[in-house]
Amino acid sequence: MITRRSLRSTEEPLGPSEPIREQEDDETDDIEHIDRKVPPKIMRLTQHLHNMIYIRFFYEQIGQQPPDWTKRELTRAEGALVEELEREEGQGGAFHIRRRR
Repeated sequence: MITRRSLRSTEEPLGPSEPIREQEDDETDDIEHIDRKVPPKIMRLTQHLHNMIYIRFFYEQIGQQPPDWTKRELTRAEGALVEELEREEGQGGAFHIRRRR
């Protein structure tokens, strides 16, 4: 059974240093924060790949072909991410165990 938290009254607004939730990890299904779920290397590689996709999008948005270096870096970043995901899965990482549930 999921219990809902009651909202604070509007007479008591949150202060700038007051947390939005009293405890971040008190969810009923025990979901952890994303930074603790995903290994740091996979997070960095994913962010880098996202940045490269964004750079390519900007070039295409202004009607130009992306430079060759962006295409090479996209290929390299994707390969590195896939390799790291496979390595982490081969080690029985917690990221893959949770993902398969």
